[in-house]
Amino acid sequence: MKLKNSLKNRRPCQTRSPVFGIMLSIPVLVSIMLRPINNLDEIWNFGFVMPMVNGMVPYKDMNIIITPLAPWLASIVMLATEEELLIFRLCGVILCTLILWMTWQLLLDLKLEWKKAFLFCLILGLWYGQYFTYDYNFLNLLFLLIIVRVELSEKKESLKGFGVGVLCGMGLLTKQTTGVFFSVAGFLCAIGIRKERGRTLLLRLAGNMLFPCVFGIYLLCKQCLREFLVYCVGGITKFGNNKTLIDYWKCGSMQRLQLLIIGGYWVYWTVLFLNDGKKNNIPQFRKILFMYGSFSTLLAYPIFDDIHFLTGAYLFVVLIFFDLGRITYVKQKGTVLFGTLYIYALCVGLQLYSLKDYDLKLCELNHYRGILIERRLEERIKEVTAYITQFRKRGQDVYILDAAAELFMIPLDIYHKDYDLMLKGTNGSKEPLELTEKLCEKDVVIFVLNEKYSLNWQYPPEVVSTVRERKVKINEITVYDVYGKENQ
Repeated sequence: MKLKNSLKNRRPCQTRSPVFGIMLSIPVLVSIMLRPINNLDEIWNFGFVMPMVNGMVPYKDMNIIITPLAPWLASIVMLATEEELLIFRLCGVILCTLILWMTWQLLLDLKLEWKKAFLFCLILGLWYGQYFTYDYNFLNLLFLLIIVRVELSEKKESLKGFGVGVLCGMGLLTKQTTGVFFSVAGFLCAIGIRKERGRTLLLRLAGNMLFPCVFGIYLLCKQCLREFLVYCVGGITKFGNNKTLIDYWKCGSMQRLQLLIIGGYWVYWTVLFLNDGKKNNIPQFRKILFMYGSFSTLLAYPIFDDIHFLTGAYLFVVLIFFDLGRITYVKQKGTVLFGTLYIYALCVGLQLYSLKDYDLKLCELNHYRGILIERRLEERIKEVTAYITQFRKRGQDVYILDAAAELFMIPLDIYHKDYDLMLKGTNGSKEPLELTEKLCEKDVVIFVLNEKYSLNWQYPPEVVSTVRERKVKINEITVYDVYGKENQ
C-alpha cells in the first residue's frame, strides 16, 4: 500500500522515464549518425581525443587551448571499445540525449505538464540537431542543466552549495572560461538570491576548487604546468578568431529572427528584474535561470555564430518554451503520439533531404569506418595519404599546414604538435609565423592549399605565404601544393 501511494505521488510518467529517454534519443541519433564527414569542428574535436587514446599528455605532447575533461572522457570510452569516429559520434549521441533528458526533467521541475515538456524537448532536438556533436560546449551545457536543477532542488543548503560547486569545478575542467562564468553565476545566486552566508558559501567554494586542485596536481606530476599556461592562459589573449554580433545579424533572416526572439526575451526580463528591486515579485526560479543563462550566453564570444549563440542562450530558449507551455493547451494523449511521430518524420526527412546532392558511401578509411563520406572526398584522402606514406618510407616527415590537416593525418595515426591544428590562437601564446619559420628550416615536406582554393577563415594566411617564400614547390597533389627541397 505504501509503495502504491509513493508511485501515485510521483510526477506524471516518471515511472516510464527510460522509455521517454530512448524516444528523446531518436532525433539526436538521426542527426549525428546520418551526417557525412564534412565538419571540421568534429574532426578537430576527434583530433583532441586520438592523441590521448595513444597516451599523449595534454599541453606537453599536444596543443589544446581548453581544459581537457571532454576529450579525456571520450578517450576512456574509445580505449574500452574502438578508436573510431563512429564511437566518438555515439558519445555525442549519449551526451546530447542527456541534454534533452535534463531539459525535460527541468521543465517537469517547473511544473510544466509532461506532454508539453516532452514535445518541447523533441522540438529542441529537431532545432539543435544540426549542431549536436560531442564537444566541450555541449558537455558544459549538460553540467549547466544539472547545476540549475540542483539549485532549484529542495536539498539541504550546505549540500546543495557543495554539489553546485563541484559541478562548476567540472565546468572549469571542460572549458576554463565557461567554467569561470558558471562559478561567478553560482556565487551571485548564492549571495544575491539565496542570501547564503558563512559555512554554506565556504562549502560551495570548497566544491568549486576540488577538481581544479586535483587537475593542478596532475599538471605538476606530468611536469606540464608551464605548457598549460602557454596554451590555456596564453591562448585566451592570443585567440584571433572573431565573429561579432553584427556579423551574426548579417548572416541571414533565420539568424536575425533567433537574435530578436532570444535577445528580446533577455531584454524584457532584464527590465523586469531591474524594476523589481526589493519587491521580490519575481519567482526565485526565474532569477536563478536568468542569472545562469546570462553568464552562459557569454559563451557566444568571441565567435558569435549559430552553435555558440544557441548553446550559450539555451536556458533562455528553455524559458521561452516554458512560458509558451503555460499559455498553450494539449487536449488529448493522442496529440503527443501524433506530435512525436510528426517530429520524427520531419527529422528523418530533413536529414535525408540535406544529403540528396552528395554521392555518399560508407567510409573504409582507418578510424572513419562505417561513417558516411562523399566518394570524391574519400578518394582525395586516399590519394594524399598514399603520397605521404611514400615520403615517410624514405624517412622524411610530412606536414600539412591547412585547417583540414587532421582529416588526412588521423587515418595515418600521425600527430604533429602545434602544426596539425594551427588556427589563429590554437597555439596558445606561440606565434604561427614563428612556428612556420622554424619548420621551414628543417628537411621536411610541407603541403599547403593551392592558390585556387580559399583558406579556412580561422587559418593564418601568413603561414602559407611563408612556406611559399622559404621552400621550393616540388609537386601538386589534389588540392595541395607540395613544398620541400629540389630533387625530392
